[in-house]
Amino acid sequence: MEKKYGGIAGRILNQRTSKGPIIVDSCNIIGTTEKSNKIGGIGGNTAAWVKLENMAVKNSKIQSYGSQVGGIIGLYNLGGQISYNYVQDTTIEGYSKVGGISGEINQGTFIYNYVDAEITATEHTAGGIIGYLENTNMAANYSTSYIYLNYIANSTIKAPEKAGGIIGDTSVPLYYQSGRNYYYRNLVEAQIICDEKETASLGIGGRKEDNYKMSQIYIYEYSTINGEFINEQNDTFTSSQYASLENLKTPSFYTVKLGWGTQFNYNVLSQNKYPILNRSDVPEQTGIDLPTEPGGQGITTNSVLPRMTAYSIGANKLNLDVSSIEEGTSLTYETENTEANTIELNQRTYTFAYNYQVPITLTLANSEQEETVIINPEEVKNEASNSNGITAYLKDESLVVKGEAVEGKFVNVQEGQALGKNSKLYHIAENTWEEEAVPELELIEQESKETYEYDGNEIETYGTYSTVNGQAVNAILAVNYNTLTATDGKLEKVQADKIIDSYNEKEYETILGTDGKLYDFKTPITYPENFKNEEIKTLAVNSEQKEAMVYYENGNVEVFNYMTGNVVYEDKQKEEMSLWEYIGEQWNSKEETTTIQESYEKTKQIEEKLKEKPISENLSQNANYVTMYNSETGEHEIYAEEELLTKEEIKSETEKIEEQPEEIRNYYEEAEGEKEEKNNGFYFVIGSIAGVCITLVILRYIIIKRKRKTKI
Repeated sequence: MEKKYGGIAGRILNQRTSKGPIIVDSCNIIGTTEKSNKIGGIGGNTAAWVKLENMAVKNSKIQSYGSQVGGIIGLYNLGGQISYNYVQDTTIEGYSKVGGISGEINQGTFIYNYVDAEITATEHTAGGIIGYLENTNMAANYSTSYIYLNYIANSTIKAPEKAGGIIGDTSVPLYYQSGRNYYYRNLVEAQIICDEKETASLGIGGRKEDNYKMSQIYIYEYSTINGEFINEQNDTFTSSQYASLENLKTPSFYTVKLGWGTQFNYNVLSQNKYPILNRSDVPEQTGIDLPTEPGGQGITTNSVLPRMTAYSIGANKLNLDVSSIEEGTSLTYETENTEANTIELNQRTYTFAYNYQVPITLTLANSEQEETVIINPEEVKNEASNSNGITAYLKDESLVVKGEAVEGKFVNVQEGQALGKNSKLYHIAENTWEEEAVPELELIEQESKETYEYDGNEIETYGTYSTVNGQAVNAILAVNYNTLTATDGKLEKVQADKIIDSYNEKEYETILGTDGKLYDFKTPITYPENFKNEEIKTLAVNSEQKEAMVYYENGNVEVFNYMTGNVVYEDKQKEEMSLWEYIGEQWNSKEETTTIQESYEKTKQIEEKLKEKPISENLSQNANYVTMYNSETGEHEIYAEEELLTKEEIKSETEKIEEQPEEIRNYYEEAEGEKEEKNNGFYFVIGSIAGVCITLVILRYIIIKRKRKTKI
C-alpha cells in the first residue's frame, strides 16, 4: 500500500483545515520504503481546490525512498492555491520529483512563498519551488497553473538529471501565450548540482529551452551550475536577467523590477535579510541572510559576451546590433566564400552590404570565451514593402508590384527597393536596375533605420536601441506628429516593421510577435473584418498613409488602413473559416491582449495625475511624459520626456512612485480603474456578439430551407 506522510496530515481534504498559522519546527518526516510517495512537511497530498496558507516548515528533515516529496506538500492536486508559506533551514530528499514547496503539482497557483533548503532527488527531477509539473492538459482557462511572486535563496538543488531553480521538469513544454504570463516575477539564488549538465538550469532543469516563457525572472549573478557561475553558455538566461548583490539590497529592485508590491516586508533588507512575508498570521519569520559576494579570481569567470541581433535595413543592407560594448571583445565576420575579418568591438551597430544569398558567420570573443552565431538569409530578409504608395512583395522568387510580376528573380525587398538574385538593386518606382553588384558581405559605414529631429535633439533609431545626440538609450524612439514615443528594444518580434504612431492624442504601438500574431501594446489599431491574426510572416508599414501590409506564411497578402480597418489591397487564396473558428480566433486574440491593454490604460491615468503633481524634480505641471511597455516586468512604465532625452542613467516615474511614502503612492494608484467591470463588459459584449452570430446563422438556415421548399 502506498503511504502518504505529512508533518500535520497525510491527506488534506477540507479547505477550512488548510489555513494557518501552522508551523513544523525541528521535525523529521521519513518515508521508509520505495512506496513512500507523497511526502510533505505539512501534508502528503491534497483533495481538489484546497488552499494552503500561512504555513512554515523550519529546521526539519523531510526524506523518503519514494517520489513526490515537498517542503510543504508532496502532491498538490487538482487546483487551488499555495500562498504565504515558507520553508527554511530544511533538508528535502526523495527518489524523484522533489521540490522546495511541492514535489509534484497538476494544477494550482503558487504565490508569495519562499524557500531556503537543500533539495535532493537521488534519481532525477528536483526543483527549487516545484519538483515536477504535470501540465499535459494545460490551456489558457483549463488545468491552468501559475507560479509567480516566489523566491528561493541560499539553497542547493541536486539531482543526477533534471535539476532546476524553479522547476525540475515538466510533462510537456510549458503552455505559452505571448502577452500573457503564467510563470513570472520569481527570484532565484541557488547552487545547481547535476551530473547531466544539459538538464541543469536555474529555471527549468529538464526543459531549459522553455526558460524564455518565464518572464520577469531574476537570477542572482553568482548562482552556480556545477560550481560555475551562471553565464550565457551554461544556461539560457541573459545578463539582463542577472541580479547583483546591490540589487538584492535595494527595495526598488523588488517593488519595481520584480513587481512584488506590499505583500512583502522590505524593512529587513537593512539587516541584510531577504524580504519576508508582510502578514501577521504567517508563523514567526527570522528571514534568510542575503549572500556575500565571492572574492578572488572566481568573479572573472562570470563575464559574458554581448547579445547579437541582426536585421535588414534595406534591400541590400544588414545591421548587426550588440547589447553592449565590452573592452577586449572582438567581432569576426565571414561567409563560406569570403575571408574572415576581425575587428575590435567599439560601437553598438555595424552595417554590412549583403546579397541575402549566403549564410553569415559571426563570432564574438574575449580572453575567456567566444560565441559563434550563423545568420541565414531566410531569418533576416523581408518579403514585403509598402513605400510611397507602392505595395511590393515576394512570391517564391518573383517580385509582385501592383499585382504584376516584375521580370527576374528576387531575394529581398524593402523600402521601395528589391534585390535581385543577380545581386543587383532594383528601384521599384523608377523600374530601373543599378549596374554595380552588391558584395556578398562587406562592412560599410554605420547606418540607422530612422533619423528624427525633435526639440533640438538628433535621434538615431536602430533595431534594439536609439541614440539621442550620440548617447545610447535602451529604447526604440520614434517621432510622429511632433510626439515622442518609445518602444522596448527587448520585445520579442519577427524581424519586420512595427506600427509606431500617434494621432488625435492617441498612441499606437503594434508589433509582430515571434508567434506570427500582431499585438497592440497601446491604443489598438483597427483591423479589417474577418482579419486572420496568425501565421503572419512579415509586417510592412506606411505610416504616412496609415497602411499596414501583412504577408502570411502561405503567401497571402493584405494591405489595410490601420485607423479605419478598410482593406486597400489583397492577394490571397479564398479560405473557408467556420463561424466557430472565427469567434474562437477573435476571443483568443482579445484575451491575449486584455492584460496589456489594462496596464496601458492604468498608466495613462497615472500619467494624467503626474501632469498635475510631478514626481521628478524640476519638472513643471503638464510636463511631457512617454509611456513604454517593459517586456521584463510585463507592465507599462512612464518616463519624463526631458530625462529620457538628456540623462544617461534614467529611472522611470513608475519606479519613483514606488519609492514614495504610502500616502503619495496611494494618490497615483487610485488611478487603476474598474478592472473587473471592464472585463465583465468585455465578456458581455463577446457573449452578445456570439449570440447574435448564432441567431443569424439559424435565421439564414431557415430562410434557405424555405426558399428550397418554395422552388419544389
